[in-house]
Parts: sequence; C-alpha cells; structure tokens
Amino acid sequence: YRPWHERSIFLSSTFHDMHAERDAFREIVIPGLAKRLRTERRRHHVREVDLRWGLDTFDIHDQEGKELKVLRFCLDLVRRSKPLMVVLIGDRYGWIPPDERLRMAVSRQGFRQDVAGKSITHLEIEYGAFNPGLEMEAFFYLRTPLPYDRMTAVERALYSDEHHPDPAVQARAPKLAALRSRITTEIPPTRWRRYSPTWDGETRRVTGLDGWAQQVEEDLWTVLEEETRFVLE
Repeated sequence: YRPWHERSIFLSSTFHDMHAERDAFREIVIPGLAKRLRTERRRHHVREVDLRWGLDTFDIHDQEGKELKVLRFCLDLVRRSKPLMVVLIGDRYGWIPPDERLRMAVSRQGFRQDVAGKSITHLEIEYGAFNPGLEMEAFFYLRTPLPYDRMTAVERALYSDEHHPDPAVQARAPKLAALRSRITTEIPPTRWRRYSPTWDGETRRVTGLDGWAQQVEEDLWTVLEEETRFVLE
C-alpha cells in the first residue's frame, strides 16, 4: 500500500489589487497541478494556502491582539507550506503593522532580520524566500503597470501606491521599488517573471490572465514533478 501525500503552495501578495490573479491561481493553476498529481503513480494532493480564507479574529477584541494573531498566522502558514511559495507583486506595498507587533511576531519564529517599517507582504517574502533556514522554493511574478490613465481615481488608488491620495501611502512606493529590485537582482532569473495583464474597461477589472496562469502552473510543475518522482520508483 502506498499512501497519498499533500503538497501546499503558499500564495503571497497584497489583497485587494490582486483578486484577479488569486482567483486565476485558484481556478486554473491549482486544478491543473491537481490533475497532474492525482494519479495512481504520483498519489499527491495539492493545496493552495490563500490568506483570504481561514483566519478568524472576531474573538479578539483589541486591535493589538488581532494584528499579532494575523502576523503570527501568516508566518506559521509560510513555514508549514514549505517548500513552495508563489509571490505576486503589483504596485502596492501593503499593510505596515506597528514595529513592536512585527518584532513580537517574528521572535517566535527565530527570524532575526530587521523588520522595522516593512509590510506584512514584505515580511512573508523575507521570511519565506530570503531566509536561509527555511529553504523555500519561491517563484515571483511582477505585474507591469496597469493603464492607470484609463482608470478612475478610486481605481488607481486601489491598484497603485503612487496614485493614492494619501501621502503616507505614496511614501511606500520607494520601499516597493527597492523590494522589486532585490527580487530581480538576488533571485535566479528562472524564478521570477514579469507579466502584463489587461484592463477591461467594461467590467473594471484585471483580465487576460489565462496565459500567465498556465506559465505559473508550468513553473511550479518543475518543482513538483521532481518532488513527487520518488512515488514512481
């Protein structure tokens, strides 16, 4: 008797500007990989770890407690999803928790890098992809700028820090640029890609992601195919 196994894939990104990509990942990438792995020869299930689902903080009444639970939950899921991680980067840097909460969250994980002023998405990336002790297999997808001149002011603010009316949000743009630069200089070229979706003026949403999703599936298969090879022997 050969048991079945499970492989988890942690999906990291900011939320509201990446719903289309996250949906395509769930609806195209995961089913495609599941079909390849759910055979009598490979005997594996694949599971997407998406933080849009599964975290309940309604029983925590103080804001500090909620923030700390979210942060610890994120890092725990990154670690438990080892070794696969997919990172989506657009034009938003993401939520920056208070420094004290960040330090409390990472101290339990033994993560020693400087966390001050970093967003939770940045922290997930540093913990998962730039942490020698974790040895994650991470793939990065950098979205090219959307056609902001065809979007409303509200839409531009949703998808881009630079186009946000709040100067505090605009100030995050250099941090995002630095993070993008680090990815493209320190991550092997086979592990990061730029992609260019389209903007549908009628539905007011990001579209044209089928080809991107197929590429993500092929990238992840390069790792999963090798990882599950032992089942064939």
